[in-house]
Amino acid sequence: MHISPIVKAGIPQHAPGIPAAGALIFCLLLPIFTPCRADDPPAAAPTPAEPKQEAPTAAAPAPAPAEPKPEAPPPPPDPAREALSRLLRLPAELEIKADALAAAAPETLMLKFSLATRRFQLTAAGEVLIDSPLSCGRLLHPTPTGQFKLTARDNTSGVTDYGNFLNSEGQILYKGVLGHTDPLPAGASFEPTPPKLALHLDNDGPLIFSGDPTGGATTPGPLILPEKVLQALWEKIGPGTPVVVQ
Repeated sequence: MHISPIVKAGIPQHAPGIPAAGALIFCLLLPIFTPCRADDPPAAAPTPAEPKQEAPTAAAPAPAPAEPKPEAPPPPPDPAREALSRLLRLPAELEIKADALAAAAPETLMLKFSLATRRFQLTAAGEVLIDSPLSCGRLLHPTPTGQFKLTARDNTSGVTDYGNFLNSEGQILYKGVLGHTDPLPAGASFEPTPPKLALHLDNDGPLIFSGDPTGGATTPGPLILPEKVLQALWEKIGPGTPVVVQ
């Protein structure tokens, strides 16, 4: 049997000794094992997979504010210090009209002490020339009140226990106290500062001396004025000058 060549149909002529059926199977399997040629189109690149979108993470809840710690209770008060604090007050400002005082006639001057307001005023024919804080007697040792006259003035009042309370470091705790009558705070000490100037009154009137008035009722009866005030009065007043304590 003769098989005509089928090259034009894409099937090569079978080799001698190979049956026609085997040649047909060879032709069918040839494209599978034939490598790609240079002019073959390149294989398409695989499409990259789209990245997965992560689900939004819920924000962590804000921490709850810490509860405030309870404050420690204050230390127990010192009874002696409290008693003294009630008696002491910061003095108001001191005012001295130096020109008017220098021009005032001595016979027109009057010394006025107000125990209610703890203020001293020097007046001349009704005009206030000096306005100053003072210290006066405490409740159990009140300052005598009434109308008096000046009898003497000196620079040795005889008061030796007037001074300041100091703390353990030597700093002033309280000014213008009397060592034998004012309660001494715990751990404090007394520093004497004797007054330099004093005024004496008739009819058992109170002693008036210079110091550092607190504006409170802190003395056992005497009246305390700033030293600056008594220095201003020193050359203007004399025996017979009227004094009112009320």
